[in-house]
Amino acid sequence: MEGEHFGASLLVILLLGLLTLALLLWLSFPAVEKGTVAFFHPFADGGGGGERVLWCAVKAVLEAAPHVRVVIYVRDEAPSTHQLLADAAHRFNISVPAAADAAAAARPPPQQQQQQQQQSKGDLTAAAQGKSLSGAANGPTGTHKDLIRVVRLKRSRLLLPKTYPRFTLLGQALGSMAVALEALGKLVPELFIDTTGWAFTYPIAAAAGAKVAAYTHYPTVSTNMIGRLWQRNVDFNNDASIAGSWFMTSAKALYYNTFALVYGAAGGCAHATLVNSSWTQRHIESLWWGGRPIYRVYPPCDTQDLQTLPLDRRLKQLYLISVAQFRPEKNHRLQLEAFAAAKQKAGDPSLSPFSAFALRAARLKMVGSCRNDVDAALLSDLQAQARELGLEGYVDWHINVSYAELRELLGGAVGGLHTMVDEHFGISVVEYMAAGVIPIAHNSAGPREDIIVPLTLASNGVGGFLPPDDFAAPQPPNGFLATSLQEFTDAIFQVPSYQL
Repeated sequence: MEGEHFGASLLVILLLGLLTLALLLWLSFPAVEKGTVAFFHPFADGGGGGERVLWCAVKAVLEAAPHVRVVIYVRDEAPSTHQLLADAAHRFNISVPAAADAAAAARPPPQQQQQQQQQSKGDLTAAAQGKSLSGAANGPTGTHKDLIRVVRLKRSRLLLPKTYPRFTLLGQALGSMAVALEALGKLVPELFIDTTGWAFTYPIAAAAGAKVAAYTHYPTVSTNMIGRLWQRNVDFNNDASIAGSWFMTSAKALYYNTFALVYGAAGGCAHATLVNSSWTQRHIESLWWGGRPIYRVYPPCDTQDLQTLPLDRRLKQLYLISVAQFRPEKNHRLQLEAFAAAKQKAGDPSLSPFSAFALRAARLKMVGSCRNDVDAALLSDLQAQARELGLEGYVDWHINVSYAELRELLGGAVGGLHTMVDEHFGISVVEYMAAGVIPIAHNSAGPREDIIVPLTLASNGVGGFLPPDDFAAPQPPNGFLATSLQEFTDAIFQVPSYQL
């Protein structure tokens, strides 16, 4: 009872604090800049799936509403606007400058802008509740340099989890509010779009007078997180001191439940919400207040280009690929362990010569980006683990590669690994499939619900498809779902043989 009372009291204090803060700040924000769309994405140079969404969204806004100006709130250390746009083209094959230049060229002269208001259609611009953004009466008519600019934020370090060794969720939530205050104190857009998932910025942006749209990749807290607490397993976000104590586990569950209530209230301040998967949609609908509809919009995946890659890879070196940022939750350690275990099976005398050859010849190419020193330290640990497992000669590391390099690597791979629990969607899994790479993904969330689903043609009721009666060779399913080390090992064991 005391714990419940404490949780309720904490909730009331936080809500009252938010309301008081919003009221005070409403009196001190600068005027709304009409005709401006701002993206809250402090780590816009991160190189992950979230950044792919950001640059596709920026491009979409400029194509749908060429009369608007785009602002991106970024960390103070971020590269220049020119470099950010160049990185988007280099890493994701997304040409934002071309779209922006076309938008600039399409802008009418200033005197005509005063007489025009264009109705912008599409998911992101509809986030302003169907209302068109006001034209910029004296806006620029030049190039993308005039239409895209960054606002630098000095407090972005407050968003980093390493800043809060304890109560990380609460610390980051309060930190995001501080960063939002700095951002909106410098510029208040007509439309504020969060593409990072910092829901506690929404009440502040709304109080400042902006319309708020959110593209949510992942709920900050979910019922899955709370449920896993009671399994009392040590994890990257649940250390041994908590997992080993029933009292500490109970206290953390209370903390999570209380946080979920406040998180839901903050999320309800968004005027329009888009999510990236069925799994995320289900959780956000259950958490966020307000009753507004939640729209599912899958993240951008450049499947057309990848589908042009050849499918027959029998004459090429056999290798598996892993595409993921080097972050703890991506669980690269499990990939290395499963790959090592599969290689050990190559000596099994019961194997056919073809299967044994495939396992002995197979390599693993680890492809990912490093955002900072923390990611680099994890990468170093993973390389040490590969050596300990006897894989030093069988694992290749590809860091911060370009889109062209990624495309080439996907073009030669036979299988693709993905081991994150509750991956909200899984862009890399879609890229595997588009490139003809058999995915081996964790049996949860996005990959299970939206991507690796049973094929509908000639379904055998289990998954995959039935081969023709006169075709004797083994046929791969459309992908493998696995949870345990043994399941991942078994899937890796099977995949190379499909190419022989």
